[in-house]
Amino acid sequence: MKKLSLFIALAVALGSCKPYDPDTIEPNTNPIFSVAANFNGSAFLLDANADYISTSSFDTDSLGVVFYAGEMAPCAFCPSEFTFRWRSKNKNNPSLNETVLDDKPPYRYAFNTDTQHVYNVTLQAEPSAAVSSYQWTIEGITYSTESVELQFSANDDFTKFPVTLQATYSSGCSSSITDTVYLPNHGCDCDIKATNVDSLQYNYKAVARGGSSYDFRWSFESGSLASSSEVNYYYDDVPADGVDEIQLNIQTINCRASNRWNQIFPQNASACAINFSKNIEIQPVIVPAVLDDDLGEIEIEYTDEKGVTWKSILAKQGQTSSFNVLSIEEYLDPFSSNTERKSVKVEAEFDCLLSNGIEIKRLSNGKMVLPLGLGAD
Repeated sequence: MKKLSLFIALAVALGSCKPYDPDTIEPNTNPIFSVAANFNGSAFLLDANADYISTSSFDTDSLGVVFYAGEMAPCAFCPSEFTFRWRSKNKNNPSLNETVLDDKPPYRYAFNTDTQHVYNVTLQAEPSAAVSSYQWTIEGITYSTESVELQFSANDDFTKFPVTLQATYSSGCSSSITDTVYLPNHGCDCDIKATNVDSLQYNYKAVARGGSSYDFRWSFESGSLASSSEVNYYYDDVPADGVDEIQLNIQTINCRASNRWNQIFPQNASACAINFSKNIEIQPVIVPAVLDDDLGEIEIEYTDEKGVTWKSILAKQGQTSSFNVLSIEEYLDPFSSNTERKSVKVEAEFDCLLSNGIEIKRLSNGKMVLPLGLGAD
């Protein structure tokens, strides 16, 4: 960034500035730079004399747009207390002179909001006995709580994720399950509802969502298969480890999903099993809209006596807000030996809303004379 600090102690009345004429921008080597306004009902005055320094600069932001800035700071290395930025009118061929020919530039409001949706996912462990420790592994991150709460953007590119849960029981027994959690934008999902009917007889129901005309396929660790939405399953014997692993696969038009369940048999006193349930809620959230180039628009920032910075870019301006250019002149720094490094002196009146991100307050009856865009073409 190119900058010039201007130490000004010359008194020239603001009313002596040449009237604004887009076709005639004449040089001036002897202005006094200042900013005066009322902020939230309290007046302030920043004069580029022994108390303040005025700086002029230009730079390019992350969007590739050149902007021109004028600032007021209490010392050479102090943070600016007042900053005015004017974005170029042409992204590919920025010109300071063309930019400042707009006598009523609009305020930039980069924080218009969009409504997006997120998925709030709650995973709840379902143990078969008293547990001494849990370990979830989700997207490379481990959790050690009984339940886990996650949030995902409703992005079509991310529709599912694997989950592994391992539980160690107070008895020393351990059990694990690995399954896939499908988000609503996946298009379909399924769960298993298990009910003990009598001793070694269980009823398993497929709870399918997100489509119609499903194809079902059940796989039991005991070796049997089934292809209906509901299965009455008769076990010949209790599994040796006291647990039968069950998997359900569903398919509907252009969508597949699966679900796993560890069925424990209480007849085996040493057996343990772990399962987990999921709950997914869709929540709308307000987020900043995508930033635009906002060519030719302006921004104002003011730091109050408490050190809080207030920005026009954070507040949507109403009909009472305004920015009126009164005059434009080329400015040559009388203390610089480089006569090619010109800037523009802008005199303007303004009234706008400022926000610190929480509160909104008004900056009114504003008047400024600032250099802008030192060294810019």
